[in-house]
Amino acid sequence: MFLKFQPGNSSFHILCSTKTSPPSTGGVSVFPPEKFESINKHRQPTILEVANGGGPRLNGVKKQSLDKTSDVHGGGFRRSERIPDREQRKTRTDGGGIDNGRTNSGGRSGKCTVEKVHAKCSTKWVSYGGCIPAILEALDRRNDLEEALRPWEEGLSSKERSIILKEQSSWERALGIFEWFKRKGGYEMNVIHYNIMLRILGKAHKWGHIQSLWDEMNVEGIAPINSTYGTLIDVYHKGGLKYEALCWLGRMNKQGMEPDEVTMGIVVQLYKKAGQLKEASETFAMMLREGITPTTVTFNTMIHICGNHGLLEEVSLLMKKMEELRCPPDTRTYNILISLHVKRGDIQMATAYFTKMKQIRLEPDNISYRTLLYAYSIRHMIVETEGLIQEMDERGLEVDEYIHSALTRMYIEAGMVEKSWLWFWRFHLAGNMSSECYSANINAYGERGHVLEAEKVFICCQEEKKLTVHEFNVMIKAYGIGKNYDKACQLFDSMESHGVVPDKCSYNCLIQILASADLPHLAKRYLRKMQESGLVSDCVLYCALISSYVKLGQPETAEELYRVMIQCNVEPDVVVYGVLINAFADLGSVKEATRYLDAMRSAGLSGNTVIYNSLIKLYTKVGYLKEAVEIYKLLQSTEGHPNVYSSNCMIDLYSELSMVRQAEELFQNLKRKRVANEFTYAMMLCMYRRNGRFTEATQIAKQMRELGLLTDLLSYNNVIGLYATDGRFMEVVRTFKEMIDAAVQPDGCTFKSLRSVLVRCGVPKPAVHELEARRKKDPKSGLQAWMSTLSSVVGADEYYNYDA
Repeated sequence: MFLKFQPGNSSFHILCSTKTSPPSTGGVSVFPPEKFESINKHRQPTILEVANGGGPRLNGVKKQSLDKTSDVHGGGFRRSERIPDREQRKTRTDGGGIDNGRTNSGGRSGKCTVEKVHAKCSTKWVSYGGCIPAILEALDRRNDLEEALRPWEEGLSSKERSIILKEQSSWERALGIFEWFKRKGGYEMNVIHYNIMLRILGKAHKWGHIQSLWDEMNVEGIAPINSTYGTLIDVYHKGGLKYEALCWLGRMNKQGMEPDEVTMGIVVQLYKKAGQLKEASETFAMMLREGITPTTVTFNTMIHICGNHGLLEEVSLLMKKMEELRCPPDTRTYNILISLHVKRGDIQMATAYFTKMKQIRLEPDNISYRTLLYAYSIRHMIVETEGLIQEMDERGLEVDEYIHSALTRMYIEAGMVEKSWLWFWRFHLAGNMSSECYSANINAYGERGHVLEAEKVFICCQEEKKLTVHEFNVMIKAYGIGKNYDKACQLFDSMESHGVVPDKCSYNCLIQILASADLPHLAKRYLRKMQESGLVSDCVLYCALISSYVKLGQPETAEELYRVMIQCNVEPDVVVYGVLINAFADLGSVKEATRYLDAMRSAGLSGNTVIYNSLIKLYTKVGYLKEAVEIYKLLQSTEGHPNVYSSNCMIDLYSELSMVRQAEELFQNLKRKRVANEFTYAMMLCMYRRNGRFTEATQIAKQMRELGLLTDLLSYNNVIGLYATDGRFMEVVRTFKEMIDAAVQPDGCTFKSLRSVLVRCGVPKPAVHELEARRKKDPKSGLQAWMSTLSSVVGADEYYNYDA
């Protein structure tokens, strides 16, 4: 690809206090409690040392030395210079390091106290110190720039002017301040200030203003630097003007300024936002052709792009190119490689890169460990996980809360509940677990049904006075999974005594639990409280309770709850109507089902396939042909189309009404779609038999046997009844034997057909009654007697050996 180019007082206590040492499981060296406390003690901060060497050269000319102190595009470069003594601010801090005053060089008092700063002043503003918070506050409160900036119109440093411009959220305001600075003759606007304005205007897509500013820079003799072009390339690309962005890159080259590795890295990174592999590759190849040595950052970006596109061969080539150009990989490089292989499921290769990183004396950071730890944990790689934890302990690296919860879950899912508790206990003893981490641990135990452990974590959180609504919610969920419904209700009822107000999730969780447990009478009380609290915004929970009452065979109570819902101005949706329509369809109550159908339509709601199928089931059951046909046509017009059950119901109705042609059309349609099932064929067989069309009925029976659709008791009875009526007694015996061999137990309908065969063959009725009595007394021997008698009467002995 591109490399082919050659360039407290709580009342809720379930268990006793957990402030005791956990039980020993023996042999987990990374978990002893006495070691836990030492891990976090006397931890020294890691100091990052950055070499500050000479700047790179292009065309033999040393580039301008810039101090990179902030964002590379938004004015993050400033000339390395000392602030003159007259601009030095004497500050004193009070209560959290807030600057309480300053002295302006111009002699005007610009004293700013915390009390004078408006409440709207952000923490970020205060963090700047000096006069900046007061200036930004004044600009925020006053529209008139002259009035707002008058106390500081003299003596603002270049850096302070940069901050003021960058903090403006409105491009018009920023431009006004920029022009104000230029009008005040004492201020020299440098390239950094122009860079800031270019970025602000670019974000607002003010391309005309950008061009004017660019022309102004040329007139004023302010030479653009690499970050200027980087800013322009960035804003034009993000503004959707990709061609113009590349034109700025071309203009940079034409003006004799070769893009440095930072600018080209920006271009490559931009293509990585956009997911444009081809463009990024071409830009990278151009860097190599032009002799611009990519930085490690640029290589990392390309490795990340190629890896995300599954181009692992290119990733290998990039690693080789880094070696050729003597551009050493850093920790970030290996973190990307580890992450890419983890995403592909190649844990072995991810581990190999982790090992290689340490071999070349690169220290893995928290990201390195976290990526592998999570990958190991979800695969239950216990030994590897504990090895990494030991390394982190030895290096004084902390496990973040996300990984902590993942490892707790790993032990739980691996069936190592005791170890999971030791792991949790280690972090609980450290005393710095957040409420969210306690919630995650409760959830991890609760989802796997370990309710006792979930309770213990809950109590630990309670003792640390970190209980929030989230811990209650996951504990209620855990009780639901463990079917401890009384405890779930008790915990919910205790929330307010702990100073915690139930939220919408609390109510949802408990009510859904109780409804699914067939306890709608309990759930209704909480739904009423939820309604009174103003937390009911839709009909979902009403629907859950209505469904639960219907399931319990209490449609009247379901209707009562429906009326309560309407009275509370909660609009029912199509699901609620579907539940009620289906309930009355099952009961055969046409009047009630139709009433809810009409109510649904009056509410402007269209039916769905579930509702239409329920109505077809109802109408075909009671023989309402017109209504059934109408609904079936509606089903045909929906995306879901009629299911085979509804179609079979229609065939059954047509069969009952001897509407042979309509049944045949529907049958052929189901066959074309290859969805006709055993019941479909059985209904067609019944219809042909009912109408005396034995040839067609026999053909259907043959097809059922060939297609393997002769498996159900109903189907066997239909086939046996057909053969018995048509006088095909040998086929009756054959089908009866297949039925017995298939372990399908005959019923009264089966023996009714068999009795008619024996009688028609001349067997006296008393003998038939004797066979029936024998079967009832001893089913097994009685069944053999029926088989022997049938085969003997119809002459089937020569074909079947029934005694065997």
